[in-house]
Formats: sequence, C-alpha cells, structure tokens
Amino acid sequence: MKTQATLKEEAIDRAYAQALSKIDEQHRSRLERGLAILRNNEVVMRNNGAADIHGYAVTGKTCTCPDFTYGKAAGLCKHIAAFGLFHRSRQQLQHLQRREGYFCEMALRQLADNRTRYQFGQTYDALDHCTGEAVSYYAALTN
Repeated sequence: MKTQATLKEEAIDRAYAQALSKIDEQHRSRLERGLAILRNNEVVMRNNGAADIHGYAVTGKTCTCPDFTYGKAAGLCKHIAAFGLFHRSRQQLQHLQRREGYFCEMALRQLADNRTRYQFGQTYDALDHCTGEAVSYYAALTN
C-alpha cells in the first residue's frame, strides 16, 4: 500500500496534468506558480469554502491580489490556480485512497475499536470499499 504522502503527490500531479491540458499558453506560468504554492502547503482553507493564500482572500473565481484586482491576471492569478489545484487534487486523492483501500482500512479500524458501530450501521458505507478478504480478516480479529 502506498503512503499517504505518495498518494498526495500523485493526486497533485494528476490535478496539474488535468488543468494543464485545459489551459491556454497565456495562463501556463500562473498555473505553474499555483502548483508551487500548493506543493508548499500555502493554501489555508476557511470554513466558508474560501481560502487564504499569501494573505489574499481567494474563491474559485475571485482573488484580492493586485494581479487579479487590476486585471493583469486575465481571469486567472496564481492564487486562483492554487485554489483550483487544491480542490482537484483533493478529489484525485479520494479516488486514489479508494483504489488503495484506505477507506476500507479506516472502517476496519473503527470496527476493531468499537464493534457496536458496525451493529448500528455507521461504517457500512466505508465497508463497501472493502474486499471480502478484508472483512473476513476483521471477523477473525474480533472472534
């Protein structure tokens, strides 16, 4: 099983490649700078769905940085690029985690910690990602 750090990097790479295939040459350098911001963990998400990046308030479509505010960014500054890459990479990470069985592992740990959760159905969704072999392994541990 791959480590979480490896999966995170793979997810970021996939999100970047996906964005790169859809972006015009004019915005490529901003996308590359957005990638650097994301790799440096400089995206701080707020509870309202916006983000703080380098002291600027960022949503998916707006940013308070001078490049965006004064029209130099032509609709895409590095902060908005980082914000978009952040969200795309999170989606990719969830996909990769499912593929690698991380959700299954978490569900099995919950079950091992507290068998009643399974009885009340709180982990059924996570168990959908488990193979029969993994569930059999859990059953052997708890008997």
